[in-house]
Amino acid sequence: MPRNILTHELNRVRTMTDKQLLTRYNKMTKVDKIEMFYKALKKENRYSHLRNVIAKDLGWDKSPTYKKAMEWFLEHPTFGSYVFTPIDKEDGSTQIRVTECMAGSREACDLDDRDDELSIDDARDEWDRLIDIGYIFTTEV
Repeated sequence: MPRNILTHELNRVRTMTDKQLLTRYNKMTKVDKIEMFYKALKKENRYSHLRNVIAKDLGWDKSPTYKKAMEWFLEHPTFGSYVFTPIDKEDGSTQIRVTECMAGSREACDLDDRDDELSIDDARDEWDRLIDIGYIFTTEV
């Protein structure tokens, strides 16, 4: 399904004006479709302002107004889950801690986790890679 959504969104991005793209985004409600819309905008290098708005709306903004307690979760029925958590570094930069949870629950995740601290761009790439192989966004693990 994600590939079909991405193909659909790429077609929209290629054929719509910026004004139409903004109107479309303002009507979207499903996070998976918004993510694919963002991915299509990025792939086609279209409407950078709208990409920034989407990134901010989804909590991907690089600004220091990041909510420290916010976490994002990806889940796969076979492979387990991942938790993406923003962390502030001493130099003032923000990185994303990506934790792989094999057991599928946050409590078990702390016991058998694999943590990587990635730049925001690298974390986005990892998120996209996981979506491409079948992980789905969920509000909690």
